[in-house]
Amino acid sequence: MATVLVDAKYFGNYLRMARNSMNITRFECAKLLGVSHSELIKIENGRVLMPDKIIQKVMTNGMAMILCKRRK
Repeated sequence: MATVLVDAKYFGNYLRMARNSMNITRFECAKLLGVSHSELIKIENGRVLMPDKIIQKVMTNGMAMILCKRRK
């Protein structure tokens, strides 16, 4: 698997904007991404970077994968 290099603050802002635009709460988003609520807060604030596998999914699908899982 290729390594994805993404700035933590950029990714956190991207994730927050995408989550907010779809009215997904932090609790829902954290559950769907497989991280804790507190970890998601750190990610959105740019203090922690998510694993490459999740970053690739979010960047490639722009959060569509969250919507698909949410509707099931």
